[in-house]
Amino acid sequence: MIGSHNEDKMNTYYSSYNYFPNLSSKNLHVIKHDVIIPMELQQALLSLSTCESVIKNDPNLTNMQTLEYIDIESLKKIYKENNWIEEMNKIDSPMVNHRLDLIFPFPLNARVLYQSNLKKYDPKTKTLLIISKPYLVDGLKFGEAKMMEMIPKFGSAPKKMKVYPVFNFIMMKYKKIDEKKFLFSQVHILNLGGWTTNENLFKMVAKSRGSNYRENMKKLELKYPEGSRIKDFEEYFSKEKDGRLIDGLGKQLCDLKIDEKDEEYNGIKNVIQ
Repeated sequence: MIGSHNEDKMNTYYSSYNYFPNLSSKNLHVIKHDVIIPMELQQALLSLSTCESVIKNDPNLTNMQTLEYIDIESLKKIYKENNWIEEMNKIDSPMVNHRLDLIFPFPLNARVLYQSNLKKYDPKTKTLLIISKPYLVDGLKFGEAKMMEMIPKFGSAPKKMKVYPVFNFIMMKYKKIDEKKFLFSQVHILNLGGWTTNENLFKMVAKSRGSNYRENMKKLELKYPEGSRIKDFEEYFSKEKDGRLIDGLGKQLCDLKIDEKDEEYNGIKNVIQ
């Protein structure tokens, strides 16, 4: 299932079968795609894995907000206070909690996604692994709609809407092939809520979300041209508004210190426990 960045679309595999029986959410879809992208790794990370890039790439996303940024030392303190000593010693990544507002084509209701994001980088293999786990707030339940404030259009004022929370577990991996090429692999395990047993509607959403993705990413490549380095944008990704980081995902990339030499960085300790 290898696609090319120069093709009109990536090769995609999806299934309504639940291949992960230990997960608690029902009516899950599994989506996987791999694509070889002819870009430098750091240029690709800037173009794909920051809040700014997620917002600009996703045609259905109307708002993305960093809710909380927890650095490594603060995470270890939280784990220590809860006596999670064994887990505490494995922490080598800051955590970002964020919210995404999604507006899909008519007649589908709006969706909201709350997610915790962890990034882990192995400097020896030049591989970045990203894990995003969904969570719920304010009495939300997967599969059940609730009236809540959403951003109906990018940049607009909030509006009360009927909203389904999304269950979306994501694993993404960037694996460097050479200086000008890397393999991007992505797996989604998701329940979009309300109509996930309808395959035609699911395919309609998949088509909508992929409609402008390649074009949008090309625009970001122009913003972060060849030779771009994450460390050069540290000040940009550390900006705050109302006491919160604007781009927590970009800040994560900076804190991973991907530019440092191998011997100056601890490296990846535990990928998936």
